Amino acid sequence: MVQFCNQAEECITNFYGLYYSSADLDMAQKCKASTRIIIMGMSEYLGSCLMLGFETFMTSFANIRPELICDLLRAFKLKNLPLVRAKQNELMLLVNASENDELDPQIADIKNCFNERMLREGEYQFSAGPTRYAHLELELENSKEPSGGSTPIPANQTSNLILSLNSI
Repeated sequence: MVQFCNQAEECITNFYGLYYSSADLDMAQKCKASTRIIIMGMSEYLGSCLMLGFETFMTSFANIRPELICDLLRAFKLKNLPLVRAKQNELMLLVNASENDELDPQIADIKNCFNERMLREGEYQFSAGPTRYAHLELELENSKEPSGGSTPIPANQTSNLILSLNSI
């Protein structure tokens, strides 16, 4: 991945960094550079990533429980490590609950409601697509991508879901 980042900066004019969602935090640390944005995408390692100096995150729970993610980031910014640990544990409980399908129906309902509204308005011809079963999709992704997941970020794409430690 480090080699990819170095070569991408030379060959891709709008390469700014990666959305990194692998559990290999050592590799993520090696990918860091002053000219790169590494967006960490794993809720399970948010506290650890803060300790490693990462400042930009985009996790699924930022949409589901934004207040928890903000509390965790604030606790870290205040250097209150016991509170960071407590908030990370709370986040881990949510991750475990989502693995037991408790959040999947809520997400599917939100997506279906969004799709219906966009298509009903007539003015918009946009749909977020059909809902999927997260666990089946995750199993397929894991079988296709053994080296960990990361996606290049072109400079012209941004997201309002990205949380930065500096914005908290």
